[in-house]
Formats: sequence, structure tokens, C-alpha cells
Amino acid sequence: MNKLSLFLTLLGILTLILILNLSKQIEINSQEELKGLIQNQKVQVSGKVIEQKDYNKITFLTLNNNLTLTYSGSHFNFLEKNIQATGTYDDFNYPKIKVLKIKIID
Repeated sequence: MNKLSLFLTLLGILTLILILNLSKQIEINSQEELKGLIQNQKVQVSGKVIEQKDYNKITFLTLNNNLTLTYSGSHFNFLEKNIQATGTYDDFNYPKIKVLKIKIID
């Protein structure tokens, strides 16, 4: 019975990961476009980083189109660089995007 429970749990987690990775992402270009989104919806944003703040293990990035991103990866300096990020929408306290994948485009 324990092996069946473990198998079903792992199968459920794998299914959720596949749904997140294969779901369609929405291109966001401004703060106003965030209003129609639901919590944890997958989005893609791009822009130039105009402000970067590092707190503990989280980096807050503000883009030139006034979008705020939270990034918990390595502390790399993204300031004044053009980036493209894929993440999930989060509106706890204020609208922001939690970054899942980020790359520099120049």
C-alpha cells in the first residue's frame, strides 16, 4: 500500500510539472496587461532592467515597462541589460512576476 501511495504521489507531481511546462504563456508588455491575469498564470516578459535590488536570496528587478520581477537564482548583475523572462504571475501584496527562466538578449 505504501508503494502505491508513493507511486501515485510521484505521478501527480510529474503531471503538475508537465502542465506548468507545457501550458501556453502570455506575452506581457505593460503593467496594465497584468490586470486580467489569474494567480500563477504563466507569462513571458522582456525589457531593459532599470533597477535591481538584492535581498537575502531574492533579487527584485524593475523593467523599463514598469514590470516588477522576483528572481531567486544566482545573484547576477542584470542592471542595464535587456532580458527575456518566463515566469508566473503573483499578486500577493502587489503585482509581480516570479521568474522561472531568464536570459539576457542583446
